[in-house]
Amino acid sequence: MVPSPQALFISGSDVVRLLPMSRALECVERSFVARAQGRASDHPRYRLSVPETPREGERRGMLHVLGATCSAEGVLGTKTYVTTPQGAHFVVLLFSLDGPLLACIEANLLGQIRTAATSGVATRFLASPDASVLGVIGSGFQARGQVEAICAVRPIRQVRVHSRSKDRVGGFCEHMRRVVSVEIVACDTARTAVEEADIVITATTARTPVLRGEWLSQGVHVNAVGSNAAERQEIDEETVRRAALVVVDDVGGAAQECGDLIAAERSGCFDWSRAHPLEDVVSGRWGRKAPSDVTLFESQGLASEDIAVAQQVYNAAVAARIGTPLPLSEL
Repeated sequence: MVPSPQALFISGSDVVRLLPMSRALECVERSFVARAQGRASDHPRYRLSVPETPREGERRGMLHVLGATCSAEGVLGTKTYVTTPQGAHFVVLLFSLDGPLLACIEANLLGQIRTAATSGVATRFLASPDASVLGVIGSGFQARGQVEAICAVRPIRQVRVHSRSKDRVGGFCEHMRRVVSVEIVACDTARTAVEEADIVITATTARTPVLRGEWLSQGVHVNAVGSNAAERQEIDEETVRRAALVVVDDVGGAAQECGDLIAAERSGCFDWSRAHPLEDVVSGRWGRKAPSDVTLFESQGLASEDIAVAQQVYNAAVAARIGTPLPLSEL
Protein backbone atom coordinates (compact mmCIF):
# COMPACT_ATOMS: atom_id res chain seq x y z
CA MET A 1 0.00 0.00 0.00
CA VAL A 2 1.30 3.46 -0.89
CA PRO A 3 1.15 5.71 2.15
CA SER A 4 -0.82 8.95 2.12
CA PRO A 5 -0.42 11.73 4.68
CA GLN A 6 -4.12 12.51 4.30
CA ALA A 7 -5.44 8.99 4.93
CA LEU A 8 -8.09 9.30 7.63
CA PHE A 9 -10.29 7.15 9.79
CA ILE A 10 -13.72 8.82 9.93
CA SER A 11 -16.24 7.66 12.52
CA GLY A 12 -19.96 7.21 12.04
CA SER A 13 -20.72 10.13 14.34
CA ASP A 14 -18.54 12.35 12.16
CA VAL A 15 -20.31 11.11 9.03
CA VAL A 16 -23.59 12.55 10.31
CA ARG A 17 -21.96 15.94 10.82
CA LEU A 18 -20.25 15.93 7.43
CA LEU A 19 -23.03 14.56 5.22
CA PRO A 20 -26.27 16.57 5.33
CA MET A 21 -29.08 15.12 3.23
CA SER A 22 -28.92 18.00 0.75
CA ARG A 23 -25.29 17.16 -0.07
CA ALA A 24 -25.98 13.42 -0.18
CA LEU A 25 -28.73 14.01 -2.77
CA GLU A 26 -26.31 16.01 -4.93
CA CYS A 27 -23.59 13.38 -4.67
CA VAL A 28 -25.84 10.43 -5.51
CA GLU A 29 -27.41 12.20 -8.47
CA ARG A 30 -23.95 13.06 -9.75
CA SER A 31 -22.92 9.40 -9.45
CA PHE A 32 -25.76 8.38 -11.78
CA VAL A 33 -24.82 11.11 -14.25
CA ALA A 34 -21.28 9.67 -14.24
CA ARG A 35 -22.64 6.17 -14.89
CA ALA A 36 -24.72 7.48 -17.80
CA GLN A 37 -21.59 9.09 -19.24
CA GLY A 38 -19.52 5.93 -18.86
CA ARG A 39 -17.32 7.60 -16.25
CA ALA A 40 -18.29 5.34 -13.35
CA SER A 41 -18.58 1.57 -13.10
CA ASP A 42 -19.70 -0.93 -10.48
CA HIS A 43 -18.88 -4.49 -9.55
CA PRO A 44 -21.94 -6.46 -8.37
CA ARG A 45 -22.26 -7.35 -4.71
CA TYR A 46 -20.29 -10.46 -3.78
CA ARG A 47 -21.53 -12.48 -0.82
CA LEU A 48 -19.40 -15.04 0.99
CA SER A 49 -20.83 -17.27 3.69
CA VAL A 50 -18.91 -19.46 6.10
CA PRO A 51 -19.29 -23.05 4.83
CA GLU A 52 -18.77 -24.83 8.14
CA THR A 53 -21.63 -25.58 10.51
CA PRO A 54 -21.36 -23.19 13.50
CA ARG A 55 -20.59 -24.64 16.90
CA GLU A 56 -23.38 -24.49 19.45
CA GLY A 57 -23.95 -20.90 20.57
CA GLU A 58 -21.70 -19.51 17.84
CA ARG A 59 -23.02 -16.87 15.41
CA ARG A 60 -21.52 -16.85 11.95
CA GLY A 61 -21.50 -13.78 9.75
CA MET A 62 -21.75 -13.36 5.99
CA LEU A 63 -19.29 -11.11 4.15
CA HIS A 64 -20.60 -8.71 1.48
CA VAL A 65 -18.33 -6.68 -0.83
CA LEU A 66 -19.15 -4.10 -3.54
CA GLY A 67 -16.66 -2.11 -5.59
CA ALA A 68 -16.79 0.94 -7.85
CA THR A 69 -14.61 3.30 -9.84
CA CYS A 70 -15.48 6.88 -10.72
CA SER A 71 -13.06 8.58 -13.08
CA ALA A 72 -15.38 11.62 -13.12
CA GLU A 73 -14.50 12.24 -9.46
CA GLY A 74 -11.01 10.73 -9.40
CA VAL A 75 -11.79 8.04 -6.83
CA LEU A 76 -12.51 4.35 -6.46
CA GLY A 77 -13.23 2.08 -3.55
CA THR A 78 -15.20 -0.63 -1.85
CA LYS A 79 -18.02 -1.01 0.59
CA THR A 80 -17.55 -4.05 2.78
CA TYR A 81 -19.87 -5.31 5.48
CA VAL A 82 -20.68 -8.32 7.59
CA THR A 83 -24.19 -9.39 8.52
CA THR A 84 -25.00 -11.56 11.51
CA PRO A 85 -28.23 -12.39 13.35
CA GLN A 86 -27.39 -9.42 15.57
CA GLY A 87 -27.11 -6.84 12.79
CA ALA A 88 -24.72 -5.47 10.20
CA HIS A 89 -21.37 -3.68 10.35
CA PHE A 90 -20.25 -1.52 7.39
CA VAL A 91 -17.02 0.15 6.29
CA VAL A 92 -16.07 2.06 3.13
CA LEU A 93 -12.50 2.25 1.84
CA LEU A 94 -11.91 5.26 -0.42
CA PHE A 95 -8.87 5.45 -2.70
CA SER A 96 -7.51 7.99 -5.13
CA LEU A 97 -7.38 6.78 -8.74
CA ASP A 98 -3.58 6.97 -8.60
CA GLY A 99 -3.40 4.61 -5.65
CA PRO A 100 -3.25 6.12 -2.17
CA LEU A 101 -5.83 5.27 0.44
CA LEU A 102 -7.76 8.41 1.32
CA ALA A 103 -10.10 7.21 4.04
CA CYS A 104 -11.54 4.34 6.01
CA ILE A 105 -15.08 5.35 6.96
CA GLU A 106 -17.51 3.72 9.38
CA ALA A 107 -20.49 3.31 7.10
CA ASN A 108 -23.62 2.17 8.94
CA LEU A 109 -24.94 5.74 9.05
CA LEU A 110 -23.34 6.61 5.72
CA GLY A 111 -25.27 3.73 4.17
CA GLN A 112 -28.53 4.88 5.73
CA ILE A 113 -28.08 8.40 4.35
CA ARG A 114 -26.96 7.16 0.93
CA THR A 115 -29.86 4.70 0.60
CA ALA A 116 -32.30 7.46 1.48
CA ALA A 117 -30.65 9.89 -0.93
CA THR A 118 -30.96 7.39 -3.77
CA SER A 119 -34.70 7.12 -3.10
CA GLY A 120 -34.76 10.91 -3.00
CA VAL A 121 -33.13 11.13 -6.42
CA ALA A 122 -35.57 8.61 -7.86
CA THR A 123 -38.45 10.55 -6.33
CA ARG A 124 -37.15 13.85 -7.68
CA PHE A 125 -37.32 12.47 -11.23
CA LEU A 126 -40.38 10.21 -10.99
CA ALA A 127 -42.93 11.51 -8.47
CA SER A 128 -45.56 14.10 -9.25
CA PRO A 129 -44.10 17.60 -8.68
CA ASP A 130 -46.90 18.51 -6.28
CA ALA A 131 -46.84 15.23 -4.29
CA SER A 132 -47.73 16.14 -0.71
CA VAL A 133 -48.76 12.94 1.12
CA LEU A 134 -46.16 10.28 1.93
CA GLY A 135 -47.15 6.79 3.07
CA VAL A 136 -44.50 4.72 4.86
CA ILE A 137 -44.53 1.04 5.78
CA GLY A 138 -41.74 0.38 8.27
CA SER A 139 -40.38 2.43 11.15
CA GLY A 140 -36.82 1.21 11.51
CA PHE A 141 -33.35 2.57 10.83
CA GLN A 142 -33.76 2.95 7.06
CA ALA A 143 -37.25 4.47 7.19
CA ARG A 144 -35.98 7.52 9.09
CA GLY A 145 -33.60 8.57 6.34
CA GLN A 146 -36.20 7.83 3.66
CA VAL A 147 -38.68 10.31 5.12
CA GLU A 148 -36.03 13.01 5.42
CA ALA A 149 -34.94 12.54 1.80
CA ILE A 150 -38.45 12.60 0.36
CA CYS A 151 -39.34 15.71 2.34
CA ALA A 152 -36.22 17.35 0.86
CA VAL A 153 -37.35 16.85 -2.75
CA ARG A 154 -41.14 17.21 -2.60
CA PRO A 155 -43.56 19.58 -0.76
CA ILE A 156 -44.71 16.92 1.72
CA ARG A 157 -47.34 18.15 4.19
CA GLN A 158 -48.24 14.81 5.82
CA VAL A 159 -46.43 11.53 6.50
CA ARG A 160 -48.51 8.45 7.36
CA VAL A 161 -46.58 5.60 8.98
CA HIS A 162 -47.47 2.00 9.74
CA SER A 163 -45.30 -0.54 11.54
CA ARG A 164 -45.88 -3.96 13.06
CA SER A 165 -44.64 -2.53 16.37
CA LYS A 166 -46.87 0.16 17.90
CA ASP A 167 -44.13 1.05 20.38
CA ARG A 168 -41.60 1.51 17.59
CA VAL A 169 -43.90 3.57 15.36
CA GLY A 170 -44.59 5.95 18.25
CA GLY A 171 -40.89 6.56 18.76
CA PHE A 172 -40.40 6.92 15.01
CA CYS A 173 -43.07 9.62 14.79
CA GLU A 174 -41.58 11.52 17.73
CA HIS A 175 -38.11 11.41 16.17
CA MET A 176 -39.24 12.47 12.70
CA ARG A 177 -41.20 15.44 14.07
CA ARG A 178 -37.85 16.79 15.25
CA VAL A 179 -36.25 16.23 11.83
CA VAL A 180 -38.90 17.39 9.34
CA SER A 181 -41.51 20.13 9.79
CA VAL A 182 -44.53 18.17 8.57
CA GLU A 183 -47.45 16.34 10.14
CA ILE A 184 -46.51 12.77 11.12
CA VAL A 185 -49.40 10.35 11.67
CA ALA A 186 -49.26 6.76 12.97
CA CYS A 187 -51.65 4.40 11.16
CA ASP A 188 -53.12 1.14 12.45
CA THR A 189 -52.86 -0.63 9.09
CA ALA A 190 -50.55 -0.55 6.10
CA ARG A 191 -53.54 0.06 3.85
CA THR A 192 -54.51 3.21 5.76
CA ALA A 193 -50.94 4.49 5.50
CA VAL A 194 -50.71 4.18 1.71
CA GLU A 195 -54.24 4.71 0.37
CA GLU A 196 -54.46 8.11 -1.35
CA ALA A 197 -50.75 8.73 -0.77
CA ASP A 198 -48.79 10.43 -3.56
CA ILE A 199 -45.54 8.65 -2.65
CA VAL A 200 -45.15 5.31 -0.87
CA ILE A 201 -42.08 3.88 0.84
CA THR A 202 -41.60 0.29 1.94
CA ALA A 203 -38.60 -0.05 4.25
CA THR A 204 -38.93 -3.37 6.06
CA THR A 205 -37.21 -6.71 6.49
CA ALA A 206 -40.35 -8.54 5.36
CA ARG A 207 -40.10 -11.77 3.42
CA THR A 208 -43.73 -11.64 2.26
CA PRO A 209 -45.54 -8.62 0.79
CA VAL A 210 -46.54 -5.75 3.07
CA LEU A 211 -47.85 -3.61 0.20
CA ARG A 212 -50.76 -4.55 -2.07
CA GLY A 213 -51.13 -2.99 -5.50
CA GLU A 214 -54.88 -2.67 -5.07
CA TRP A 215 -54.29 -0.05 -2.35
CA LEU A 216 -52.38 2.34 -4.60
CA SER A 217 -53.85 5.51 -6.09
CA GLN A 218 -53.29 6.51 -9.69
CA GLY A 219 -50.14 8.54 -10.19
CA VAL A 220 -48.38 7.24 -7.07
CA HIS A 221 -44.63 6.73 -6.96
CA VAL A 222 -43.34 3.77 -4.90
CA ASN A 223 -39.85 3.42 -3.43
CA ALA A 224 -39.25 -0.19 -2.33
CA VAL A 225 -35.99 -0.40 -0.38
CA GLY A 226 -36.16 -3.59 1.70
CA SER A 227 -36.20 -6.34 -0.92
CA ASN A 228 -32.44 -6.74 -1.30
CA ALA A 229 -32.27 -10.52 -1.55
CA ALA A 230 -33.91 -12.96 -3.95
CA GLU A 231 -35.98 -14.59 -1.20
CA ARG A 232 -37.43 -11.34 0.18
CA GLN A 233 -40.62 -9.75 -1.14
CA GLU A 234 -42.01 -6.46 0.22
CA ILE A 235 -44.51 -5.63 -2.52
CA ASP A 236 -46.94 -7.94 -4.29
CA GLU A 237 -47.08 -8.83 -7.96
CA GLU A 238 -50.04 -6.49 -8.52
CA THR A 239 -47.90 -3.51 -7.53
CA VAL A 240 -45.34 -4.50 -10.15
CA ARG A 241 -48.02 -5.17 -12.76
CA ARG A 242 -49.57 -1.74 -12.22
CA ALA A 243 -46.25 0.08 -12.58
CA ALA A 244 -46.00 1.85 -15.94
CA LEU A 245 -42.30 2.39 -15.27
CA VAL A 246 -40.03 0.11 -13.23
CA VAL A 247 -36.64 1.59 -12.27
CA VAL A 248 -33.68 -0.08 -10.53
CA ASP A 249 -30.16 0.98 -9.56
CA ASP A 250 -28.74 -1.54 -12.01
CA VAL A 251 -30.66 -4.11 -14.08
CA GLY A 252 -28.07 -6.89 -13.76
CA GLY A 253 -27.83 -6.51 -10.00
CA ALA A 254 -31.60 -6.35 -9.57
CA ALA A 255 -32.05 -9.55 -11.60
CA GLN A 256 -29.92 -11.33 -8.99
CA GLU A 257 -31.13 -9.63 -5.81
CA CYS A 258 -34.53 -7.96 -6.15
CA GLY A 259 -36.98 -10.43 -4.62
CA ASP A 260 -39.99 -8.26 -5.56
CA LEU A 261 -39.21 -8.37 -9.28
CA ILE A 262 -37.98 -11.96 -9.23
CA ALA A 263 -41.32 -13.04 -7.72
CA ALA A 264 -43.24 -10.97 -10.29
CA GLU A 265 -41.25 -12.57 -13.11
CA ARG A 266 -42.06 -16.04 -11.81
CA SER A 267 -45.76 -15.18 -11.72
CA GLY A 268 -45.65 -14.07 -15.35
CA CYS A 269 -46.56 -10.39 -14.81
CA PHE A 270 -43.05 -8.98 -15.32
CA ASP A 271 -40.06 -9.43 -17.59
CA TRP A 272 -36.72 -7.70 -17.33
CA SER A 273 -37.18 -5.70 -20.54
CA ARG A 274 -39.47 -3.49 -18.40
CA ALA A 275 -36.69 -2.59 -15.94
CA HIS A 276 -34.67 0.56 -16.56
CA PRO A 277 -31.57 1.77 -14.70
CA LEU A 278 -31.85 4.95 -12.67
CA GLU A 279 -29.03 6.50 -14.68
CA ASP A 280 -31.33 6.48 -17.74
CA VAL A 281 -33.99 8.34 -15.75
CA VAL A 282 -31.50 10.90 -14.44
CA SER A 283 -30.14 11.44 -17.97
CA GLY A 284 -33.63 11.93 -19.40
CA ARG A 285 -33.95 8.76 -21.47
CA TRP A 286 -36.88 7.47 -19.42
CA GLY A 287 -39.46 9.09 -17.18
CA ARG A 288 -43.09 9.40 -16.21
CA LYS A 289 -45.25 9.71 -19.35
CA ALA A 290 -48.64 10.56 -17.80
CA PRO A 291 -49.81 12.01 -14.46
CA SER A 292 -51.82 8.84 -13.81
CA ASP A 293 -48.82 6.51 -14.22
CA VAL A 294 -47.74 4.40 -11.27
CA THR A 295 -43.95 4.41 -11.04
CA LEU A 296 -41.78 2.03 -9.04
CA PHE A 297 -38.17 2.33 -7.88
CA GLU A 298 -36.53 -0.81 -6.51
CA SER A 299 -33.41 -0.03 -4.50
CA GLN A 300 -30.61 -2.57 -4.02
CA GLY A 301 -27.72 -0.13 -3.86
CA LEU A 302 -24.49 0.37 -5.80
CA ALA A 303 -20.96 0.96 -4.58
CA SER A 304 -20.71 4.03 -6.83
CA GLU A 305 -23.42 5.65 -4.68
CA ASP A 306 -21.43 4.89 -1.52
CA ILE A 307 -18.17 6.09 -3.05
CA ALA A 308 -19.81 9.35 -4.13
CA VAL A 309 -21.00 10.21 -0.62
CA ALA A 310 -17.76 8.87 0.91
CA GLN A 311 -15.80 11.36 -1.18
CA GLN A 312 -18.01 14.17 0.12
CA VAL A 313 -17.40 12.99 3.69
CA TYR A 314 -13.64 12.80 3.12
CA ASN A 315 -13.39 16.25 1.51
CA ALA A 316 -15.48 17.80 4.27
CA ALA A 317 -13.39 16.04 6.94
CA VAL A 318 -10.14 17.37 5.45
CA ALA A 319 -11.58 20.90 5.25
CA ALA A 320 -12.82 20.76 8.87
CA ARG A 321 -9.75 18.88 10.17
CA ILE A 322 -11.94 16.05 11.40
CA GLY A 323 -10.85 12.41 11.52
CA THR A 324 -7.97 10.37 12.84
CA PRO A 325 -4.84 10.06 10.65
CA LEU A 326 -4.07 6.45 9.83
CA PRO A 327 -0.49 5.36 10.57
CA LEU A 328 0.15 3.68 7.22
CA SER A 329 3.52 2.51 5.94
CA GLU A 330 4.64 0.95 2.69
CA LEU A 331 4.30 -2.81 2.50
